[in-house]
Amino acid sequence: MEERVEQLEALAVDQSKQSELIAKAVAKLTIDTQQGLDSLRKGQADLQKEVVRLVDSIDGTNERVNQLDRKMEQRFDEVNAKFVQVNDQFAQVNAKFDQVNDQFIQVNDQFAQVNAKFDQVNDKFAQVDAKQNQMQQNMNEMRQDIAGLKVGQELILQILREKLP
Repeated sequence: MEERVEQLEALAVDQSKQSELIAKAVAKLTIDTQQGLDSLRKGQADLQKEVVRLVDSIDGTNERVNQLDRKMEQRFDEVNAKFVQVNDQFAQVNAKFDQVNDQFIQVNDQFAQVNAKFDQVNDKFAQVDAKQNQMQQNMNEMRQDIAGLKVGQELILQILREKLP
């Protein structure tokens, strides 16, 4: 009987040490998980700020495009008025066409700049999407890790319940 009690005491000491190690590991994992979640939240907040900044930038770009549209409409109106004058003054037509061509070149250059800015915005959105996908993937991995920990914890509790009366 005494020998059996000594065996049970040794087993209880071993179980206690194992439980303590498991508790420390679970505590560290909980802290690491919380820090990871905090980092993810900060990353999401930074990402949200970047998205807001990009939206503001797009709004500014849209306003500039609208201004360019209005300027183009004004210029087209001026060109039409000049064509009316061309009928009266055919000798001046060539000089006026050169001016209009210069204006179109400027407008095309401005559109090229706007297109380049849209390309930059699209690149930023692609980067935002990639970051968001990576964050989602990281969160899914953490959820899987936590689920694994819960299963391990349940197994440990079940073993302890079976080993201890």
